[in-house]
Parts: sequence; C-alpha cells; structure tokens
Amino acid sequence: AVGTPGKVLRWTQAEDAMLMEALEDAMMRELPEGKTAAETREMLVSGKVGSKKGMRTYAKEIWTTVASTLPNRTRTSCYDRARRLAADTARGQWSEGELGKIARLVAKHGPQWKVIGEAVGRPAAACKDIYRHRIQPKPASQQGAWSKYEVERLRKVVEKHSVPEEGVKSWVKVAEKVKGRTSDQCRLRVAQQGLEENARRTKRNYWGA
Repeated sequence: AVGTPGKVLRWTQAEDAMLMEALEDAMMRELPEGKTAAETREMLVSGKVGSKKGMRTYAKEIWTTVASTLPNRTRTSCYDRARRLAADTARGQWSEGELGKIARLVAKHGPQWKVIGEAVGRPAAACKDIYRHRIQPKPASQQGAWSKYEVERLRKVVEKHSVPEEGVKSWVKVAEKVKGRTSDQCRLRVAQQGLEENARRTKRNYWGA
C-alpha cells in the first residue's frame, strides 16, 4: 500500500471481505476448462498453477483484476493476503480461548508474533492480524461513524494530496492532517464511496461533486 517508505498498511476486515468477494467474482466469470470453482479457488490461493503457460496467464489476470478493486493494493499483496486467509480458514474459527491466550501472551512478550504463533498453534501473521482486528484496544478518537466535519476535512486534505491519474500518494500524510483517524480509515472512507477511480482521473471528480 502507499505510505511512508518501508511502511505497509495492515489489512482491515473490510478489505478482507472486499478481497475475497473480488476473487470470487473474477474467478466465476470464466472458470478454467475442466475445473470446478473449488478446484480453481484452491489453485489460485495456493499458487499451484502448474507449468502450463495458459494457466499461469489465467492466474495472473485474475489477481490483476482483484487488485484493481482494492485501492493501493498490489497484485502480489492481494495474493499473499488471500493465501493467508485461506490457510487461517482451514484451521477453523478463532475460539475465545485462543483470543484470550493471545491477549495474555502479548501482555507478557509484546508483539513477538513468532513466539505467540508457536504457543497458540497458528501462523504468526494470523495471530498479528486477529490481535489488531479483535483484541487490540483502540483509542476512542478512532472509533465510531465519521462526523460531517471529519468528512469535509478529509475531502479537503485528499484533494490537496491527490495526483491526477494516480490518486493519493500518501495516506499516512492524509491521516496526519485529518487527525484522530488512521491512514487505513481515511483510505477506506474514500474507497467506500466508490470514488477512488475518479481520484486517479482528476482531482475535481474525487468526491463526485
């Protein structure tokens, strides 16, 4: 994702849902000959596409399409995230016991995700994600619906930091100017209005006004 050099914005639950929905939509438009939906899904998220050029091209086109629906996410990051989600799903839903154990381990060890993952029996990345999404306390200023003032503030900041044909160059800078919201929240607030594509074409159309 776009941000400060070396900084990658974590995936949100909303993005996870958008990712998997986009994958299903792209995949179901044209399944490979002789493969079921389940087989195709497994092939795409496992990366086991075989040696045939046609299948490699198919997989590349699918992930390119998926990435086009998610603001500032690359084809590779979408594939990596889907693969992680699939692996986590295969292990089953998170239990309250696991969530409690992660909370205790973080309190004891800090964000030592490899250690925590081994203790819980889940991938380190999955433990990190579930902690951030469901366990980590969030400041009150970063919760709740956006106020009209915040939306107007976001609109002005986004217009200032957007570039024609590209859109916003740094969501981290946008969040710093908006104040009280994370870069993820600012990016998704704009994306949820379906206006990211407009932003890449022209600043004037960013908010559809």
